Amino acid sequence: MKLYEKTIYTHTGWREENDNWFYLHAGGAIGNNNAEVCIDNRLERYNLSGEKHNFISVCDAVTDIMNISKPEIMYPLIATVFLCPLNEFFRQAGYEPLYLLFLVGRTQTRK
Repeated sequence: MKLYEKTIYTHTGWREENDNWFYLHAGGAIGNNNAEVCIDNRLERYNLSGEKHNFISVCDAVTDIMNISKPEIMYPLIATVFLCPLNEFFRQAGYEPLYLLFLVGRTQTRK
């Protein structure tokens, strides 16, 4: 009988294998077509393998979101969203963000 080793990832985020970085998501991996990913069904919407989006329309959508509330509220929220996939590289460079964004508000206050 021949045995072999197989890695199945069960999380999202960045991984490095043989000096190659790739990003794991519910639909597989960006940067490594051979990576096998099996993520809990509750995270199935974290799938980046679907429809391709136009960069300009995505930027326009982010700009539209910025107008939902005051800049002092929206800037930290949007910055944190964009920080998440970059956090691994900030950590490696010695600049890991050391904060927690916590939203507080009554029900139906659009938090």
